[in-house]
Amino acid sequence: MIAEGAVLAVIGLVVVFLFLSLLVLVMYLISAIARRLPGPPAAAAAPGGGSREAEIAAAVAAARAQMRSRRPGGSQ
Repeated sequence: MIAEGAVLAVIGLVVVFLFLSLLVLVMYLISAIARRLPGPPAAAAAPGGGSREAEIAAAVAAARAQMRSRRPGGSQ
């Protein structure tokens, strides 16, 4: 009975190992295919001359300032 349990455990370990190996291989192949595909098109400049990143940074800074002003004890 112990021998049957050991065989079952070994079979389970082999199945899991093969599945994980297959998963790694598939992910590697998908990565290789994705590297060969062209990247996203470059974004056109905004008409106002400002960059989108600067607008996002300003919004984040404003949100953080508002959160700090609402927090008891002032800014930290």
